[in-house]
Amino acid sequence: MSTEGPQCVLEASARSKHPQRVSFRGGRLRRRWAVFIAVVSLFAARAAHAHEPDGRLALRYEWDSAAAADGSRPLRISITAIVALRDVRVSAKVPDRTSVAIRAFRIAGRASSNAPDTRWPDAGLALGELAPGQTVLFDLDVAEPAQGGGILEIGLDGADGERAIHEGIGIAVGLPGTAPTLRNGALEFPAEPGDRAP
Repeated sequence: MSTEGPQCVLEASARSKHPQRVSFRGGRLRRRWAVFIAVVSLFAARAAHAHEPDGRLALRYEWDSAAAADGSRPLRISITAIVALRDVRVSAKVPDRTSVAIRAFRIAGRASSNAPDTRWPDAGLALGELAPGQTVLFDLDVAEPAQGGGILEIGLDGADGERAIHEGIGIAVGLPGTAPTLRNGALEFPAEPGDRAP
Protein backbone atom coordinates (compact mmCIF):
# COMPACT_ATOMS: atom_id res chain seq x y z
CA MET A 1 0.00 0.00 0.00
CA SER A 2 1.39 3.39 -0.99
CA THR A 3 1.78 6.16 1.58
CA GLU A 4 3.00 8.77 -0.88
CA GLY A 5 -0.13 10.95 -0.64
CA PRO A 6 -0.34 11.25 3.18
CA GLN A 7 3.44 11.75 3.50
CA CYS A 8 3.29 14.72 1.17
CA VAL A 9 0.53 16.29 3.25
CA LEU A 10 2.48 15.73 6.49
CA GLU A 11 5.69 17.15 5.04
CA ALA A 12 3.90 20.22 3.74
CA SER A 13 2.18 20.64 7.11
CA ALA A 14 5.49 20.29 8.97
CA ARG A 15 7.21 22.97 6.84
CA SER A 16 4.36 25.45 6.96
CA LYS A 17 3.82 28.03 9.69
CA HIS A 18 0.06 27.46 9.35
CA PRO A 19 -0.46 23.73 8.97
CA GLN A 20 -4.24 24.00 9.31
CA ARG A 21 -4.46 26.39 6.38
CA VAL A 22 -2.53 24.03 4.16
CA SER A 23 -4.65 21.07 5.11
CA PHE A 24 -7.94 22.91 4.52
CA ARG A 25 -6.94 24.87 1.45
CA GLY A 26 -7.69 22.08 -1.01
CA GLY A 27 -11.06 21.50 0.68
CA ARG A 28 -11.97 25.18 0.42
CA LEU A 29 -11.09 25.27 -3.25
CA ARG A 30 -13.10 22.14 -3.89
CA ARG A 31 -16.08 23.59 -2.03
CA ARG A 32 -15.82 26.86 -3.95
CA TRP A 33 -15.71 25.01 -7.26
CA ALA A 34 -18.65 22.86 -6.20
CA VAL A 35 -20.68 25.98 -5.29
CA PHE A 36 -19.68 27.65 -8.57
CA ILE A 37 -20.68 24.61 -10.61
CA ALA A 38 -23.99 24.31 -8.72
CA VAL A 39 -24.84 27.98 -9.36
CA VAL A 40 -23.94 27.74 -13.05
CA SER A 41 -26.02 24.55 -13.36
CA LEU A 42 -29.04 26.25 -11.78
CA PHE A 43 -28.81 29.18 -14.21
CA ALA A 44 -28.37 26.81 -17.16
CA ALA A 45 -31.40 24.74 -16.09
CA ARG A 46 -33.49 27.89 -15.66
CA ALA A 47 -32.49 29.15 -19.11
CA ALA A 48 -33.33 25.78 -20.67
CA HIS A 49 -36.87 25.92 -19.24
CA ALA A 50 -37.47 29.60 -20.03
CA HIS A 51 -40.44 30.49 -22.21
CA GLU A 52 -40.01 32.60 -25.28
CA PRO A 53 -41.38 36.08 -24.62
CA ASP A 54 -44.22 37.41 -26.70
CA GLY A 55 -43.11 39.38 -29.75
CA ARG A 56 -45.40 41.93 -31.32
CA LEU A 57 -48.57 40.14 -30.24
CA ALA A 58 -49.74 37.28 -28.04
CA LEU A 59 -51.90 34.51 -29.52
CA ARG A 60 -53.67 32.23 -27.03
CA TYR A 61 -56.41 29.62 -27.28
CA GLU A 62 -58.56 27.63 -24.87
CA TRP A 63 -61.02 24.81 -25.47
CA ASP A 64 -64.24 24.89 -23.45
CA SER A 65 -64.76 21.54 -21.71
CA ALA A 66 -68.51 21.46 -22.39
CA ALA A 67 -69.65 20.56 -25.91
CA ALA A 68 -72.43 22.55 -27.57
CA ALA A 69 -75.88 21.04 -28.24
CA ASP A 70 -74.98 20.29 -31.87
CA GLY A 71 -71.82 18.40 -30.80
CA SER A 72 -69.35 21.12 -31.75
CA ARG A 73 -66.64 22.19 -29.30
CA PRO A 74 -66.42 25.85 -28.20
CA LEU A 75 -62.98 27.38 -28.76
CA ARG A 76 -61.85 30.81 -27.57
CA ILE A 77 -58.95 32.54 -29.28
CA SER A 78 -57.45 35.73 -27.86
CA ILE A 79 -55.08 38.05 -29.67
CA THR A 80 -53.38 40.82 -27.68
CA ALA A 81 -51.28 43.46 -29.41
CA ILE A 82 -47.97 44.17 -27.64
CA VAL A 83 -47.12 47.05 -29.99
CA ALA A 84 -49.31 49.25 -32.19
CA LEU A 85 -50.43 47.31 -35.27
CA ARG A 86 -52.23 48.50 -38.39
CA ASP A 87 -53.98 46.79 -41.32
CA VAL A 88 -54.62 43.72 -39.17
CA ARG A 89 -56.33 40.77 -40.85
CA VAL A 90 -57.00 37.41 -39.17
CA SER A 91 -57.26 34.34 -41.37
CA ALA A 92 -57.96 30.66 -40.74
CA LYS A 93 -57.05 27.53 -42.65
CA VAL A 94 -59.64 24.93 -41.66
CA PRO A 95 -58.74 21.22 -41.96
CA ASP A 96 -60.75 18.87 -44.19
CA ARG A 97 -64.04 17.51 -42.81
CA THR A 98 -64.04 20.25 -40.15
CA SER A 99 -66.16 23.37 -39.93
CA VAL A 100 -65.58 26.52 -37.90
CA ALA A 101 -68.40 28.93 -37.07
CA ILE A 102 -67.87 32.33 -35.48
CA ARG A 103 -70.27 32.71 -32.58
CA ALA A 104 -68.98 36.17 -31.60
CA PHE A 105 -65.87 38.31 -31.57
CA ARG A 106 -65.06 41.30 -29.44
CA ILE A 107 -62.37 43.94 -29.74
CA ALA A 108 -61.55 45.72 -26.48
CA GLY A 109 -62.68 49.34 -26.65
CA ARG A 110 -65.06 48.75 -29.57
CA ALA A 111 -68.65 47.62 -29.85
CA SER A 112 -68.95 43.82 -29.81
CA SER A 113 -69.73 42.02 -33.03
CA ASN A 114 -72.00 39.01 -32.77
CA ALA A 115 -72.04 36.77 -35.81
CA PRO A 116 -74.12 33.70 -34.88
CA ASP A 117 -73.44 30.59 -36.96
CA THR A 118 -71.31 32.45 -39.46
CA ARG A 119 -68.67 30.36 -41.23
CA TRP A 120 -65.15 31.72 -41.15
CA PRO A 121 -64.79 33.89 -44.29
CA ASP A 122 -62.25 32.74 -46.87
CA ALA A 123 -60.78 36.24 -47.10
CA GLY A 124 -60.36 36.43 -43.31
CA LEU A 125 -61.54 39.17 -40.99
CA ALA A 126 -60.19 42.72 -41.26
CA LEU A 127 -59.67 44.20 -37.79
CA GLY A 128 -57.98 47.47 -38.77
CA GLU A 129 -55.73 48.99 -36.11
CA LEU A 130 -54.88 47.57 -32.70
CA ALA A 131 -53.35 49.68 -29.93
CA PRO A 132 -50.74 48.23 -27.53
CA GLY A 133 -52.54 46.09 -24.95
CA GLN A 134 -55.75 45.88 -26.97
CA THR A 135 -57.27 42.37 -27.02
CA VAL A 136 -59.46 40.66 -29.59
CA LEU A 137 -61.55 37.65 -28.45
CA PHE A 138 -63.04 35.13 -30.88
CA ASP A 139 -65.64 32.63 -29.68
CA LEU A 140 -65.79 29.80 -32.21
CA ASP A 141 -67.75 26.58 -32.59
CA VAL A 142 -65.56 23.84 -34.09
CA ALA A 143 -67.28 20.76 -35.54
CA GLU A 144 -64.66 18.00 -35.45
CA PRO A 145 -64.71 15.09 -37.90
CA ALA A 146 -65.92 11.71 -36.67
CA GLN A 147 -62.54 10.17 -37.58
CA GLY A 148 -59.15 11.74 -38.09
CA GLY A 149 -58.60 15.45 -37.77
CA GLY A 150 -56.10 18.11 -38.66
CA ILE A 151 -54.54 21.39 -37.64
CA LEU A 152 -56.62 24.57 -37.52
CA GLU A 153 -54.19 27.32 -38.55
CA ILE A 154 -54.94 30.83 -37.28
CA GLY A 155 -52.79 33.57 -38.82
CA LEU A 156 -52.55 37.30 -38.31
CA ASP A 157 -51.13 39.66 -40.93
CA GLY A 158 -50.52 43.33 -40.35
CA ALA A 159 -47.84 45.98 -40.05
CA ASP A 160 -45.74 47.28 -37.18
CA GLY A 161 -44.72 50.69 -38.46
CA GLU A 162 -43.09 49.96 -41.83
CA ARG A 163 -42.47 46.25 -41.15
CA ALA A 164 -44.97 43.66 -42.34
CA ILE A 165 -45.63 40.94 -39.77
CA HIS A 166 -47.17 37.50 -39.86
CA GLU A 167 -47.84 35.54 -36.68
CA GLY A 168 -49.71 32.27 -36.38
CA ILE A 169 -50.73 29.38 -34.21
CA GLY A 170 -51.74 25.79 -34.97
CA ILE A 171 -54.50 24.08 -32.99
CA ALA A 172 -55.06 20.32 -33.16
CA VAL A 173 -58.66 19.45 -34.08
CA GLY A 174 -59.83 15.86 -33.65
CA LEU A 175 -57.04 13.30 -33.99
CA PRO A 176 -54.61 14.57 -36.64
CA GLY A 177 -52.72 12.02 -38.69
CA THR A 178 -53.63 8.78 -40.40
CA ALA A 179 -55.38 6.06 -38.41
CA PRO A 180 -53.20 2.94 -38.01
CA THR A 181 -54.09 -0.54 -39.31
CA LEU A 182 -53.82 -3.54 -36.98
CA ARG A 183 -52.07 -6.34 -38.86
CA ASN A 184 -50.58 -9.47 -37.27
CA GLY A 185 -50.63 -7.89 -33.83
CA ALA A 186 -48.79 -4.73 -34.90
CA LEU A 187 -50.05 -1.25 -35.72
CA GLU A 188 -49.04 -0.04 -39.17
CA PHE A 189 -49.08 3.64 -40.03
CA PRO A 190 -49.24 4.28 -43.78
CA ALA A 191 -46.93 6.88 -45.24
CA GLU A 192 -48.41 10.33 -45.68
CA PRO A 193 -48.40 11.81 -49.20
CA GLY A 194 -45.23 13.78 -49.68
CA ASP A 195 -43.16 11.75 -47.17
CA ARG A 196 -39.78 10.63 -48.43
CA ALA A 197 -39.11 6.92 -48.69
CA PRO A 198 -36.53 5.68 -46.15
